[in-house]
Amino acid sequence: MIFKIRGNASQKDSTAFANFFPLPGDTKLGSSGKTEPVKTGEGVRPKVPTKPEIPRSEYKFQIDSSTNGFSIKSTSDNTALIGKEIDALVAYKVRSGDSFSKWQIEDFDLTRIKPKLEGCTITKTQANSFTIYVTGRKFKATWNGFDQLRDLDIKAN
Repeated sequence: MIFKIRGNASQKDSTAFANFFPLPGDTKLGSSGKTEPVKTGEGVRPKVPTKPEIPRSEYKFQIDSSTNGFSIKSTSDNTALIGKEIDALVAYKVRSGDSFSKWQIEDFDLTRIKPKLEGCTITKTQANSFTIYVTGRKFKATWNGFDQLRDLDIKAN
């Protein structure tokens, strides 16, 4: 019986699985030799447009952390920041979730910590947020007095 299905063992049939495994570059796909039609309502997807390359702007200030605090300072001698304000939020980092939404007044109160200022002033201070007004080409604002065993999360713009 097997010989009837398999045929002559000495003959090779190189096209036996051609319907299932076409040769690379073969335009005939499947048993009918036709490509699958596009389903109604789907259409052909347009090519993804290339995004224009936008040069990265230079950071105008940076945030540095220390063992018991942090500082916000200018990165270059630039007059573009004079007269601008920088708003910032501070919180202790947490394992999961948003550290700023989990901040509590028991953590710290920025109104009780006096910062060291150079080339800037503080226009507004609340419990865990502050606003820096830049007055000089180079500026630096430093806060110390935080828990040394916890990491700070600082967000500024």
